[in-house]
Amino acid sequence: GQALARLASEAGIPRSSLFLQTKFTPIRGQDPNKVPYDPKAPLPDQVLQSFSVSTRNLGTSYVDSLLLHSPLQEYKDTLQVWRAFESVHRQGGAKILGISNAYDLSFLKKLYADATVKPKVVQNRFYGETGHDKKIRAWCIKEGIQYQSFWTLTANPDVLFSKAVLKICAENDKSPEQVFYRFVIQEGIVPLNGTTNIQHMKEDLDV
Repeated sequence: GQALARLASEAGIPRSSLFLQTKFTPIRGQDPNKVPYDPKAPLPDQVLQSFSVSTRNLGTSYVDSLLLHSPLQEYKDTLQVWRAFESVHRQGGAKILGISNAYDLSFLKKLYADATVKPKVVQNRFYGETGHDKKIRAWCIKEGIQYQSFWTLTANPDVLFSKAVLKICAENDKSPEQVFYRFVIQEGIVPLNGTTNIQHMKEDLDV
């Protein structure tokens, strides 16, 4: 929240020009010392409590994207959480909804069919063990869903420093990270980046 306030006051960048995304994380994925909701409350209440904490911490009344951190063990529970997400969306709290860590295409198709407010984001770890989600990404394109990748660089060292990538680097005076980011962007993927290094930020944007 403090960073957003500084962007507005010092750099003149309004909230409306930013894309803010937050998550609801089920209890099994939470740090037991930092759970932002009552774990004994019904799932819909957990979602609303968590969302309230997120918006308060961010200093905003809404987010652009609200994601379910991962499917719950029981599909009926996942759907219950999704209904709570839809309530947040209808009340103007989240512009779009999505899900993370969902590697089962049949599950995604079922959720999409059952959802009233359809998922608009799928965010997954992008790596070889899942075939880089080739089938899921094709389905996302078909349904107009944005695929976001995380661990894009660290999960793909074999690709990042392959002969093909290094050859392109030499020919274009770019780093392996820049070449790989450019490739995934051209594939229609939005790669997430957690760097705090200003130079790396500048290089990653220059693709």
